[in-house]
Amino acid sequence: MAVVAVTIGNNIGSLGAQRQLSQTNAELSNVFERLSSGQRINRASDDAAGLAIASSLNLSSRVFQQGIRNINDGISLLNIYDGALEQLTTILTRQEELAEQASNGVYSTDQRQALHTEYNELVKEFNRIVESVQFNDQALLGTVGLNMRIQGGFGTDASVLLKLSEELARTVGTGEFTGSSDVITVAGLQYGSADFDGDGFDDLAVTVGTSVNIQLSNGDGTFTSFATVSSGLDSSTVQIVTGDANGDGITDLFTRDGNDLAILLGNGDGTFQTGTTYASGITAIIDLKVGDFDGDGFDDVLATTIPAFKDAIFLGNGSGTFQGKTTILSDVGTYGPTLGDVDGDGDTDILLANGTDFDVYGYDETNGLTVIDTITSSVGGDALLADVNNDGRTDLIAISDGVVGVRFGNGDGTFQTEISAATDTLSSRDNIGIGDFNGDGILDIFLAQNDVPAYGQILLGNGDGTFEGAATFDFVTSATNVVASDVDGDGVTDLISNDGLGGISYMTQYTTETNEIAFESLLTQDSAQAVLSVVSSALDRVTSERGVVGASQSRLSSGLATLTVTNENFSAAESRIRDADIAQESARLVQLSILEQASAAVLAQANLQPQLALRLLSDQ
Repeated sequence: MAVVAVTIGNNIGSLGAQRQLSQTNAELSNVFERLSSGQRINRASDDAAGLAIASSLNLSSRVFQQGIRNINDGISLLNIYDGALEQLTTILTRQEELAEQASNGVYSTDQRQALHTEYNELVKEFNRIVESVQFNDQALLGTVGLNMRIQGGFGTDASVLLKLSEELARTVGTGEFTGSSDVITVAGLQYGSADFDGDGFDDLAVTVGTSVNIQLSNGDGTFTSFATVSSGLDSSTVQIVTGDANGDGITDLFTRDGNDLAILLGNGDGTFQTGTTYASGITAIIDLKVGDFDGDGFDDVLATTIPAFKDAIFLGNGSGTFQGKTTILSDVGTYGPTLGDVDGDGDTDILLANGTDFDVYGYDETNGLTVIDTITSSVGGDALLADVNNDGRTDLIAISDGVVGVRFGNGDGTFQTEISAATDTLSSRDNIGIGDFNGDGILDIFLAQNDVPAYGQILLGNGDGTFEGAATFDFVTSATNVVASDVDGDGVTDLISNDGLGGISYMTQYTTETNEIAFESLLTQDSAQAVLSVVSSALDRVTSERGVVGASQSRLSSGLATLTVTNENFSAAESRIRDADIAQESARLVQLSILEQASAAVLAQANLQPQLALRLLSDQ
């Protein structure tokens, strides 16, 4: 019986030792797992609540890490964008230097040609940079109003909205016009358009009977009747043109009083002085043109009659007075005169069309106006003189029977072989004109026919002497006496015409925005001085845009610093929950190792007890 009791006691002790050893091995295994992984929680059973919290913190930390990368990408984008803006600033600064140099009166037209060429080559480079700068295949400068969100965390509140190229943009026309017109209810015959009161908006001067009524623009497409000049003009007055008769920088009016020239000097506030007349010596004046025919820097006036196109020139003295008329030619022509500097001497030349021939007259102090060149055109018809290929030389544009022919000028009064430049879709051309309608600095052609219904069309210039036809558009009732003017003060050229109902109508041009700059002319002192303000405005836009970029860079840098600290705190919070305490686990490892060894020794001793008892029995 004693032997049985010893055996049972040893079995119980052995089982207890085995259980203790098993528990120690299990805990030791967990300790090894924590030490090897570095994590206190390796499975949900380790700490279910802690695992849920740690997983949430880990998700946030990973999102913040990606947000840090996103913000760094945004900073890289802004660095590229700002670098491009810096180059644009350099280009504009050089252009301002060129315009300032060309504004000096000591240079001739030929000398300004080099300045003109460099300026416009820089325009091409400016626009190339605008169109080519990209980040990750996304256009930066070429997109007006580029909005881009830089995501730095969860939701919209954790993002930064970058608004790029808004300050850089300028408004330009599209070459298309509204299909209907508002009516200015002034029963006017003819009108001229310019800024009469110095507020930056184009106003109207309208002939009403024997007076001139001044309509001041409100800058939004509406006008206010301001003053009436009781000029004593003939009731058949049919034309008003604008210029600066006395060289004071204030717009004056040139019109007719019967068969005489009438000058109304402006006061700069929208009012005008009573007209002064000069006898013309010709009958039925139907056209007035203002230009500097003798090259003295003062406005002169060319008055024309038909059918013989007997013309009279009034040479200005620069003080608001004019010399007596000089009858300068009598040319049998089929169209009115066109003005331009054909021979590049800085003086205004006169082009007269005779069928398909064009006679070019230049002014000479000894001989007056003499024929510089006679040009034969396959097109004939109406003609314009302008630089349509941007080489600084005046070209000849002839328009007839739907065909536009261009002869490039050589700058000496002669022209090259005619090219076919465009085809227009109008059945007749009662009004033609030239100007930059889409704001690219390249001249476009305006055409209008007064048939019923009345149509208009813009031929947009390509800069190489060719043109592309934009869509035609309707006038309200009439397309006579069409004048190009900025009616609504948006900086884009609109159209004004008689409405055929005793009033005046206008058509506003559709607009768009661009970050590109336009070609400009530095070939005359006046045009170069005008370019100075254009470049200054462009510099202001680029500088403002760089300010926006700098503010965005500062904001992103601040956001990056904040996000970095936040990410560190979330990582640390997760670490405190998930990561193992290495010191504690190491101490636990030592403890459990000792217990394991003790348990193993006790278990071994317990296993020996039955054997010892059996040996004692066997020895007896």
